[in-house]
Amino acid sequence: MSQSVLSCLLCEGPVNPRVPLGASDLVAYQEHGRRDHHLSQADLAQTLRTTVPSDVSLVYVWTLPDGRPWLRAERLQGLVQAGLAAGYAPADLAAALAISTDILAKLEAGAIAGETLPAVLLAQLAEVLQVEPALVAAYLERPLADSPFRCGPGARLPLEKESFHTAIRESPRLSPAQKQAWLALVEAERQP
Repeated sequence: MSQSVLSCLLCEGPVNPRVPLGASDLVAYQEHGRRDHHLSQADLAQTLRTTVPSDVSLVYVWTLPDGRPWLRAERLQGLVQAGLAAGYAPADLAAALAISTDILAKLEAGAIAGETLPAVLLAQLAEVLQVEPALVAAYLERPLADSPFRCGPGARLPLEKESFHTAIRESPRLSPAQKQAWLALVEAERQP
């Protein structure tokens, strides 16, 4: 999944254009613009990119030559940064989500596989941080970057994300009751 959430500003509501196999979301939105809004390739080639400053997210808005905003790309800069902007220190943010600071740190670092997170946690994050759920999902599903600071003898092993289940089970800071509640929630969401 892309780290940025794209939105067509010419549409009345949210649009999710079909992304052709091997193409990017941006290509799909360009095809959407040509097909559904009758934009020419010249219009799209001459769009301007404008950055809108924000404490929470990085926003790009593509503007057509006639001045109409066309496409918005937004990316969350970090859970802790968004939490601070919403009035939560990291420990308070963890408490508001009923998780521990070690779990929050793993989420911030992208060390937990996004697809293993319970939907209720994604919804809580979006509500507490006052951002769109799609921004939270995109941030949490980003690839895990290899750290240049890892050292030690032997070959460097590839970094892998752990599941939310594993992170909860192995957390030294969650109480047994918190662990049990989260693990029960994860199991409940797995049931069809």
